[in-house]
Amino acid sequence: MRRGTPIFVIGMHRSGTSCLTGILEEAGLFLGDVKQKSRFNAKGNRENFTILELHEQILRDNQATWDCPPAETCIWSEDHRRIRDEILATYPQDVTWGIKDPRMLFTLEGWQEVLPDVRLIATFRHPLAVAKSLNKRNGFTIERGIDLWCQYNSKLCEYLSTRAIPLINFDLSGPEYLDRIRRLTPQLGLSVPDHGFSFFEESLRTSNHQIESELPQHTEAHRIYQRLSQFDSNEK
Repeated sequence: MRRGTPIFVIGMHRSGTSCLTGILEEAGLFLGDVKQKSRFNAKGNRENFTILELHEQILRDNQATWDCPPAETCIWSEDHRRIRDEILATYPQDVTWGIKDPRMLFTLEGWQEVLPDVRLIATFRHPLAVAKSLNKRNGFTIERGIDLWCQYNSKLCEYLSTRAIPLINFDLSGPEYLDRIRRLTPQLGLSVPDHGFSFFEESLRTSNHQIESELPQHTEAHRIYQRLSQFDSNEK
């Protein structure tokens, strides 16, 4: 991969996108000005506030929000494109840089208009773990959290079906998780630091689940989770 080719981290909220992005930053991914600490994420969500604001505006202009995502592809206005181009102008061209925001699953097409070679790396997590995390952070019911998980991960499956995207399961044990990222790092044009990765801390990962039978009443979540697991197994 040529230097300067961007990498976007995609995946549902509370599914390990921040952790994965922080690890890739240790491997040399340039993120720019991102949040490094927040109430529900001790090491920060690694998101650029200006990009988050752009995504929120795009969703609003498409009669959607992050927790009520659009059913169709988002339409980008000329104003959205102008802001996008201003943002892109702030990133250096001589390094591998990246963006992370779960909303990217619904806004990606507009970025690809000017970044057709962008590399994607994705992460997923058991729906019940995500739902419990959203319950703790946002007060969502478990049912609402699982429904939202389905909307995001159904979109993720669309992308996984049309192009080769590395996919990482955030439910893996710590050693397995780090080993998967370590093996993927060179493919992304990045380098594992000599001291290894220190960003990941098992103690910061909560509500971990791997048992599909815990979702007996939600066949859609079962179907999508099985599909993601199949994509994941193809990566091994």
